[in-house]
Amino acid sequence: MSALLSGKYDVDKTAVIISQTGGGCRATNYIGYLRKALIDAGMKQVPILSLNASDMERQPGFKLTKGFLHRMIQAVVYGDALMQCVLATRPYETNPGSTDALCDYWIKNYVKILHLPAFVSIISTSKKSFMTLITCRSIKMYKNLVLAS
Repeated sequence: MSALLSGKYDVDKTAVIISQTGGGCRATNYIGYLRKALIDAGMKQVPILSLNASDMERQPGFKLTKGFLHRMIQAVVYGDALMQCVLATRPYETNPGSTDALCDYWIKNYVKILHLPAFVSIISTSKKSFMTLITCRSIKMYKNLVLAS
């Protein structure tokens, strides 16, 4: 809520996603609380997407497809590799901000790659080699940053 209330995001082009187990635990009620909070804050137009395996809380216009899940998993893998590079490099950088600048560069590149129409076919034909290529390029660039000894 604080992110939406900050004014940093266009609430007419934003959605909130929450994971749910589908069981009878208290987290099942979080969507209702979140929806009420959005309405009370004057943001009833913000859709709430439920990420679950039990088909709860359907949202029109949103379908969890195989291709979407595939891209989501790829984003998690790339993000994890990128954060490992950032966290291992930032404490030793001699030019403050160079690690974050390189991180921004790779985020933009990963977003472009994940949006390519041919991305799914590229990945399905050579998953390991493609991911290795992209990950190794980003790691190599982090290794080339000027670091304090």
